[in-house]
Amino acid sequence: MHIWLSAPPARALILELAPWPGRDGGGGGGGADTVVLFARLDGAEITYRDLVRDVWLDDWDRPPPLLPAAVSIEFHSVPPIPPLVVSLPGRPRR
Repeated sequence: MHIWLSAPPARALILELAPWPGRDGGGGGGGADTVVLFARLDGAEITYRDLVRDVWLDDWDRPPPLLPAAVSIEFHSVPPIPPLVVSLPGRPRR
């Protein structure tokens, strides 16, 4: 998963799910799904919880398969941002 804030002036918060093998049904890599979480923000701060070092970090550069224990995203916007509900694209699992 990749979360980033786009370049000004729009400053959209975007979430992208990385492709994985077999996603397209034919054994290829497939494409990533992208969702715009917020179309316009004044800013955002994203931090990652590293339980090994017991700290919050400004970026996550640890190699896979090590993932952060938590991700915190603080939004900055005027007027206040409505509650976030996101439906990620994909097909139902059997």
